[in-house]
Amino acid sequence: MKKIVTYFENFTPRMLEQYNKAVQKFYHELYEVNVTDGTYKILYHMQNKYLTLIENGSIDEGIKNVTNKIIHPDDKERFLRFVSLANVRENLSNGKPFISIELRQLWYDGKYHWVSLLIFPMEMEDEKEAYICFVTDIDEKMKVQTQYLQEKQYQDVIIADAILCAEFDLTNNTIKEIAPRILKTLSLSKSASFSDVIEAVAKELVYPSDREMFLKNLSINYLALASNENNYILSFDYRSFHAASNDYFWAASFANLIYDCNTGHLCCRWYVKDINSKKQYELGLRERAERDQLTGVYNRVTFEMILEDRLKKIRSQMALIVLDIDDFKWINDSFGHVYGDHVLKKITALLKSIIGNFGVIGRLGGDEFAIFISYFTTREEVLRKVDQICKAMPDAIDFGKVEFSLSCSLGVAFAPDDGKSFTEIYRSGDEAQYQAKKNGKNQWKIYDKSMIPELQKKKNHRIEGVYKGTDEFNSLLPNILFENGLNIDTLNILLDCVARHYEIDNITIVNFREFGILAQWSAKSKLIEYLDYFTFLGKYKEGAIRIAEKGETWICNDVSLLPLDLRKFYLNKGIQAELAMPIYCERKVSAAVIFSFTREKHIWTYEEIETAKRVAKLTSSILENILLKDSLATTAQLKKALDELKVSEERFRIALDKTHTYIWEFDLNKHEFKNAQKIAEQYDVDLIVKDAPYSLIKEEIIHPDTAKDYLVAHQKIYNGEKTVTCLVKIRNIQGRYLWHHITYTNIFDQFGQPIKAIGISEEINTQE
Repeated sequence: MKKIVTYFENFTPRMLEQYNKAVQKFYHELYEVNVTDGTYKILYHMQNKYLTLIENGSIDEGIKNVTNKIIHPDDKERFLRFVSLANVRENLSNGKPFISIELRQLWYDGKYHWVSLLIFPMEMEDEKEAYICFVTDIDEKMKVQTQYLQEKQYQDVIIADAILCAEFDLTNNTIKEIAPRILKTLSLSKSASFSDVIEAVAKELVYPSDREMFLKNLSINYLALASNENNYILSFDYRSFHAASNDYFWAASFANLIYDCNTGHLCCRWYVKDINSKKQYELGLRERAERDQLTGVYNRVTFEMILEDRLKKIRSQMALIVLDIDDFKWINDSFGHVYGDHVLKKITALLKSIIGNFGVIGRLGGDEFAIFISYFTTREEVLRKVDQICKAMPDAIDFGKVEFSLSCSLGVAFAPDDGKSFTEIYRSGDEAQYQAKKNGKNQWKIYDKSMIPELQKKKNHRIEGVYKGTDEFNSLLPNILFENGLNIDTLNILLDCVARHYEIDNITIVNFREFGILAQWSAKSKLIEYLDYFTFLGKYKEGAIRIAEKGETWICNDVSLLPLDLRKFYLNKGIQAELAMPIYCERKVSAAVIFSFTREKHIWTYEEIETAKRVAKLTSSILENILLKDSLATTAQLKKALDELKVSEERFRIALDKTHTYIWEFDLNKHEFKNAQKIAEQYDVDLIVKDAPYSLIKEEIIHPDTAKDYLVAHQKIYNGEKTVTCLVKIRNIQGRYLWHHITYTNIFDQFGQPIKAIGISEEINTQE
C-alpha cells in the first residue's frame, strides 16, 4: 500500500477537505499511534460528543487514562487485552488488514454508548512501527442487535414446549423451515406451500366444527391484513386431534409475523402448544361461575345475559317460559330443606329431558325456573312443550304415603310482542305465571295485554303490603330486585320499603371494601354521617368490629348501656339503638346493613332481625352482580389494550401469559421483579418489587420452609445457568400459601452475560 505520509503530502487543500468530510461521515475519532517512539497524537476528534485524551502524549499514559476515565467498567479487561502490543502484532501478522473490538465509551452526555475501535497498520518512511486507530459510533446498531437477540431468546422460550413449529414465507407462499416428520404426517412433500400445510393440518388434525375458524385465522389474506394493522402476534384456541389416543384435545395456535430484512417478504413463524389442562381448568371455572350449584342449570345472572344477548339479535319470535313450583314452601316445611333440594334436582332433570336442545334453562332463585326458546316455527311447538311439562310434573317425585301431588304454574310470553328486553319479557311471563297460580295452580297461561290491570293491581297490593304491614312483606322483597334489576338504585327502593314498614329512622349500607356508603335512607331527610364508622371499627376491638372480622350480628337496644367510647360515638350521631347485619360478597364480609333509631331506644324484634338478614342477602346478590359486570368490562378493556401493544418484547410477554399461569421479569442488574398485572392482583406484591428476591422472603410472601430453595435458584440465575427450576410456596392475597413450580430462563447479552431472567410459574397446589 502507499505510504500514508507521502499520500497526505500529495493532497491539495480541497482534497484534504473532502477527505475530512469522508472520515467524519464514517468515523468520529482518528488516532495515530507510533509504537517506536512510544507516542500517540489525535488526527481528528468530533467536538461536544466524545470525551477524549489530550491531543498527544505517551501511549502508556493514554491507555491508562482511557481505561480509567472513558471505558465502561465491564469492558476494561477486554479493552486492555485488545490494545496490548502482543495481541495487535499477533493478529495483524496473520494477514488481517485490521482488527476491531466493540465496547462502551463515556460521552459528554454522561452516558455510555457503544463504539467500534478499529486498528490499521501504517507503513512509515523511516520503517517505524505505527498504527492508525478509528473510532465509530455503533450505538444504534448494538441496540437493534441486542433487541434482536433478546427477541430470539424470547421466541426460544415460547416454543420450548411447542408440539408443532414451522416457518413460512407468506409473500411467496412457501415453506422456509419445517420438521420432516410433520410433512410425513400430513403426506406432503418439501415443495408444498404454506396453504397446503394449513389445509392439510385442518383436514387431518383439527376438530370438524373448528376447521372453518382455523382456516380463516391462518389464511394469507387474513395474516397480511393483520400485519398492515401492526398486529404481529395472532393467537387462537382450537381442538386438535391426538392420533395416539384417537381423541381431541385443546391446542393454542400462535402466528408470529415478521418482515425478512433481506428480501422484505412477510414471513410467519407458526407454533402450536398443548393447552388442554389449562383450558379444561378454565372451562371448569367458567362452568361453576355460570351455573347454579344445586341444579347445574344457568344461574340468574348468566341466564339474563344470554337472554339479553339473544334479544338484541332478534330476527323472529322468541319465547320465555316462567315456572314456579306450587306449594314448595309446604314441601320444605314438611320434609326439610334437604328433601326440598332433592325435589329441585328432580324437576331440573325433568325439564332437561323435555326441553333438551330446544331451549336454555335457568334457575332464577328459590323454586322459580325460566326457559328461553329462540328457534321454533309456530307458537304451538312451544305450547306443546309447556303442556308436556305441566302434565309430567306429578310423576317427577313420589311422596310415598303422603297424599301430595307435585305441580307447577307456568307463564308464557313471546318476544318481541310481549317485550324486547329481559325486564320487559320477564314481567310479562311472570304476570302470566301469576295468573295461572291465581286461577288454581297446576296450569299454564299465555300473557296478553288484558293482564295489565291485574299486573297494576298486584303491584299496588305489594306496596300496600310494604306500608300497611301485611304478612307477605318479607316474601315480597325479592320481587323488588326482579322488577327493578340488580343495581344500586334498587337498593334505595329496598331501603325505602323496609324503613317505612318498620318505621325505622335510618338505614345505611356501608361498604367495607371501599370505605364508603352504598345506599342510605332517612325518615327526617337528615342522613347520618357514617364515613368515620371505619375509623371507629379500626380502633374498637369488641362489639361492632365483629361485623367485619367474624361476620356476626351487632344488636344494641340502648346505646346508653355501652362502654364510654362506644356510647360517645353513637350519641354524637344521635343514635339511640342500632342493628347491624354483615353482607357477604364472594364469601367475604364486604359490607353491612345498619338499622338505626334516633328517637328513642328500641328493642329489636325477631321479625326485624330476619328482615335485616333478608336485606343483607339481597344486597349480596346486587354486589356480586355489579362485581361480575365490572369484571367483564375490565376484561374487555384489557383485551383491547393488549391488542394495541406493538413493542416486540411486550408481544412475547402476552404470548407467554396466554400459555402459562404467571409471568414476570427479573432484572439482574437492578435486583428487581417486574410483575404482570395478574400477579399483583392475586398475590400480595407490587408491580415492581425492589431488592428481589430478599424482600419477598423478609415479608414472608415466600414461605420460610421453601426460602432456602428459592435463594439457591436465584443464585444459579446470577451464575448464568440457562434454565433454573424450583418448587416454592407463595402467599396469595387471601393469605394462603400455594405450591408453585417456577421455571426461570436467562436472557443473555452479546457477550454471554445474564442480564435478565423470565420467570414462569404454575400453581400446582394439590388442593386447588
